Amino acid sequence: MLSQENINKLCMTGLYKANPSDFNLGSMFSKDPYWCRNWTFTVSIYLDNIVMLDTYWSSNQYSISLTDENFDKFRLLFDLKDVEECRYNIDDYDKNDVWKNIPIDSGGLRGSKNFIRKGAMPVKEKVIERLEKEIKDIEWQLRDKKDILLKVENDKIYLRYAF
Repeated sequence: MLSQENINKLCMTGLYKANPSDFNLGSMFSKDPYWCRNWTFTVSIYLDNIVMLDTYWSSNQYSISLTDENFDKFRLLFDLKDVEECRYNIDDYDKNDVWKNIPIDSGGLRGSKNFIRKGAMPVKEKVIERLEKEIKDIEWQLRDKKDILLKVENDKIYLRYAF
């Protein structure tokens, strides 16, 4: 059972994280506790109980009933109303505005997503640093291709290796 005090602490639109080692998983999940589970949760009401629904699933069949005994095993990551998915250049943002590699759907850990605080803006210095690195990489690639071209023109390279 969940006390009113803990109910009041819940963020109903939050995304929570739990550690699988804090739960008795049984033999089915003993080798890989992340098999068909993300260990990130949303709060849901199911049959008049408050449950933590693993984000891997869209139904309540794979949920953990929230009780006073297990309440502290769930850590709030963020309120889903306060973040947005970031698909590009997550490292351009201040670390306090970023949540990286969050498994939140059936893609599991491999399909994890990055989130930023709504309204967060990239940090100018980080953008400049990234762009300078990208330019250096492109310049290196250009020098390398010019070197290969010169070797091809002067018969200094076997053509199968000219790529």
